[in-house]
Amino acid sequence: MPDHKTPACDCGYEVSATDEAGRVEEIRAHAREAHGIAFSVEEALLVLLRSELDVSRDSSESGIRQRRMSQGGTP
Repeated sequence: MPDHKTPACDCGYEVSATDEAGRVEEIRAHAREAHGIAFSVEEALLVLLRSELDVSRDSSESGIRQRRMSQGGTP
């Protein structure tokens, strides 16, 4: 499982809750209070999933770059 990336809003707000249920509620509250957006639980879960996928993609890309460089290639 990938390391958890702290979900952040485009406005700069970062989620501080550590468990999934807390993160979901915090995302929903921020969207509602700061942006007037009513996120469903499912939409907030998608935000979390996307942040985890970003971590996985970043890790994969980093591993590919490291392998290429160790083989004398370009990043």
